Amino acid sequence: LPILLSEAGRLFQVGDDQKALKSAIADEQRLVSGWAAEEADAKDFEVVLPTVLERVHAAEDGTEAVSLMASPYIADPPVGEDVLAKVFADVDAAALEAQTKITEARKEVTDKLNATRKYAPETRKTALLEFSKMQTKLTEAQRKLNPFKSFKKEFHVRVEARKALADMTEKLTEAEIEVEIEAEIEAELKQER
Repeated sequence: LPILLSEAGRLFQVGDDQKALKSAIADEQRLVSGWAAEEADAKDFEVVLPTVLERVHAAEDGTEAVSLMASPYIADPPVGEDVLAKVFADVDAAALEAQTKITEARKEVTDKLNATRKYAPETRKTALLEFSKMQTKLTEAQRKLNPFKSFKKEFHVRVEARKALADMTEKLTEAEIEVEIEAEIEAELKQER
């Protein structure tokens, strides 16, 4: 009977060792599978990232182009209705093109952002960060573009505002000069006393 009990105990221990070994093998397989998924997702992200970045940069460039196109006309408005109509048409067309680029880039970033939620943890973290930065850039580009979408309506108001700002700046400069002169005169009077 003691031999039988000893043999039964050894069998239970062998069974426990087999369970532990199976568990360790399963853990190792999950780890290897995780690495493989991480590597595959990282490669996918590396392929996708440049294309999406290119779209975002094109949207930013489009917005900047509209701003550069419109700014000189606000600073020095053209004379003549024909010239003004052409300016409005050019700025409106550029603003529409920039808006299209922003919309397309935003859609692509959103699609890729949703796709990255299926990535392995480390790649997902990196991808979410990068695509979130791109969304922020697109929001900023949209913010810069919005005033130019109503360029024709607001043109005269902008021109008048720029003129008023220039007049105010000139008056402030003159006032600063007068204050400096008065301060020098006062300093000279104090020295004479």
